[in-house]
Amino acid sequence: MPKRLTMPTEAELPHGPHRAFVAELFSLYRAADSPPLEELEAWIKENEELKGAPSRELIRRVLKGKAVPYRWLNVEAIAHALMVAAGYKPDDMVMYEIDYNDHRPAPRMVIVRMLWRSAVDGDDLPIRELAPPSQARRASFTDDPWATAAPAGGSGGNFDDEPPF
Repeated sequence: MPKRLTMPTEAELPHGPHRAFVAELFSLYRAADSPPLEELEAWIKENEELKGAPSRELIRRVLKGKAVPYRWLNVEAIAHALMVAAGYKPDDMVMYEIDYNDHRPAPRMVIVRMLWRSAVDGDDLPIRELAPPSQARRASFTDDPWATAAPAGGSGGNFDDEPPF
């Protein structure tokens, strides 16, 4: 039976862009119930729409924080396989905070690519998921603190969209 992978400790992989990248992929690996790497490799090879071809060993090294592939196609293939195994879609929108105050929904694969690019370049990109994928939602009328409902009857009356200051 293959040994189950564990997230690298902080001593093995200190905080920084590389750890943030590995943490994102590892969260997908956990969400997929830690599939055997041989299965991931086989699924990637069978999927003709994926252009990357990472080996089982490369997948292991990436998840253990030992390597950051320089080719996006390999990262995309690994992330795509993990997302599918976890029941996610690469274009699922999730809420993330980028640069501390910038909250926005972004496709999960875009977040992986941003973290990968940050790890390759060595740039620290502060990014964290705000809500699990199942709770991600689009902005709605109720998200606008200044919005007010139109009066009943649609007459308009004293309806005013201006803030109260």
